[in-house]
Amino acid sequence: MSKNSLLKWLQEGNISIPGVLLSQYKEMNLNEHELVLILHVISYIEHGNKFPTPVELSSRMTISVAECTEMLRKLIQKGFIDIKDSYSADGIRYESYHLDPLWEKLIDQFLLSGKKRKLLRCSRRKQIFIPALKGSLAGRFHLLNVKHLLFGWMMTTMIPIL
Repeated sequence: MSKNSLLKWLQEGNISIPGVLLSQYKEMNLNEHELVLILHVISYIEHGNKFPTPVELSSRMTISVAECTEMLRKLIQKGFIDIKDSYSADGIRYESYHLDPLWEKLIDQFLLSGKKRKLLRCSRRKQIFIPALKGSLAGRFHLLNVKHLLFGWMMTTMIPIL
């Protein structure tokens, strides 16, 4: 491979993709095609093209221009992408994609998934501790050794027969 080829490869640059976007896109009701389309929009924006056409976007994907147009329309309707009108210093009107709605939804999803994990941990603690405690109080066990997670500490509780 020549130096010029490597130089062109490096000049393509990188895009920064939040890991949470990759891990949560399914929960946000995005499919793989929509995710890749969003990634291409991010790439174009980062390279200075704030409003890539469906022709430009679909040329990088395995979808037709019509499919790309429809997918963009759905992403706008679902509130993942916004189109904003602006004016240049010369007074020329132009449009650009904005991904703020995507980032806001991603933040909401991240916070929601954190709450779900916390509720699941609490639920698991109750499922382990409460039935064991009820059983010991009912006199079913001579000595109960219950291990449970409480405030992040592993504890052992010894409960004798009543």
